Amino acid sequence: CAALPWRGEQPLLVAQPLAFFVVSLWARAEPKRRVQLGGAVSVGAAAAPWCLLALSVAVAGSRASLPNLIALGAALALDAALAACPPPPPAVRSSASALAAAAAAGG
Repeated sequence: CAALPWRGEQPLLVAQPLAFFVVSLWARAEPKRRVQLGGAVSVGAAAAPWCLLALSVAVAGSRASLPNLIALGAALALDAALAACPPPPPAVRSSASALAAAAAAGG
C-alpha cells in the first residue's frame, strides 16, 4: 500500500484519498445516478462523496479524514478548472495527412 510520511507521525496512506478523488469526479459527471452505500442506504451520486466523508469522519475522526477532505476539494477544483477552460478547437489535419488522403482518393 502506498504511504507518505505525515509530520513524523503514522504514514499517510494515499489509497483512500485517491478513491475519494475518483468517486468525486465520477459523481460530478453522473449527478443523477443512484448509489447504494453499504447496501442499505440509497443516495444520489452527487451526495455520495459527502456521505462517504461523513462516514469517514464518524469512523476515523476528523484528523484522520483530513486527507479525504483534501482529495474531495481537489476533485472539485479540477472539475471547476476543466469547466472554465474553453473546448479545444477541432483537429486540423496536417498537410502530410491531407496529401495522403488526396493520393488515396485518386487526386
